Amino acid sequence: MRPFAFPEALVRGVIESRPNRFVMMVRHGDAVYRCHCPVTGDIAGLDFGRGGIPCLLSKNTAPKAKTDFTVEAISLDNVNIATANEGQDASWIGINQNRANRYVEHFLRQGGLLGASQEDQTHVDVSVPSRKRKKTKAKTVTNDDDRQATLNSDSETQSETAEVQRERVLGKSKIDFLIGDNHFCEVKSPLGSIPTRDHPNFDPKRKRPNVGITHRLIRHFDDLSLLLETDPTAAASIIIFFMYDAPIFRPPTTDGKKAPAKEKEQYRTVLQASARARAAGVRFWQLNTRITPTHVHFVSHFDLPDL
Repeated sequence: MRPFAFPEALVRGVIESRPNRFVMMVRHGDAVYRCHCPVTGDIAGLDFGRGGIPCLLSKNTAPKAKTDFTVEAISLDNVNIATANEGQDASWIGINQNRANRYVEHFLRQGGLLGASQEDQTHVDVSVPSRKRKKTKAKTVTNDDDRQATLNSDSETQSETAEVQRERVLGKSKIDFLIGDNHFCEVKSPLGSIPTRDHPNFDPKRKRPNVGITHRLIRHFDDLSLLLETDPTAAASIIIFFMYDAPIFRPPTTDGKKAPAKEKEQYRTVLQASARARAAGVRFWQLNTRITPTHVHFVSHFDLPDL
């Protein structure tokens, strides 16, 4: 698939601290900058106060921006990778969940997603045809991010296969995409699966579920399930999206762990809602990408039948 192109190459830095949930202090060149942290919660149990985590930065050009840069990706590699030549290998992990939907939309519009068999996971053609169907009550939602200029500099000049509409209201939820006439698609970009356990900055006490996210996730599961139960012409998919080449996603579990009872109950509730969605016909998919300073590259996508 055609990669997503950044209009301006990301630059490298090293995170030295995270004084609050909105700000990271990053050394870039000979100076230290206050940079916007796009994740307000925990990032896979990493303690950024210990410093030494390489990152990729995008320049903030908005007139009212309070920081010079936004942290787009981190690396768990040696800190020297932050100052390495562009030609050297580096494994970057995207953390800017605010941009995740734009990357997914770019690949959805090319077709080839949400229809792969297990035998043909990465090269499929599933353009979404228009069809007559029962009208589904859905309203377009306008948000601030839609008004911002897209990061993809060439999206308007390339041909598109699938008709994709952003954020639609379904029941009590806002679903990320409506594909074609009646295929609702929600994107989840979990950061808790980032392989940080062996990293020197890992602190297991920091990994806690976000209650607000948990409730919203359950609501999405239930509204997609209800859609399929009431409209036989509809389709529903959930994409588990990773901004790195992740292994097959496994939902988190507290089995055998000394976790608080409330935390265990939250996990059980999410898994029950997921099972209900699967039984109703919601399809689960995984989409892996790879971030470089200039592009977001498609890596693979596949069905998650056991989720």
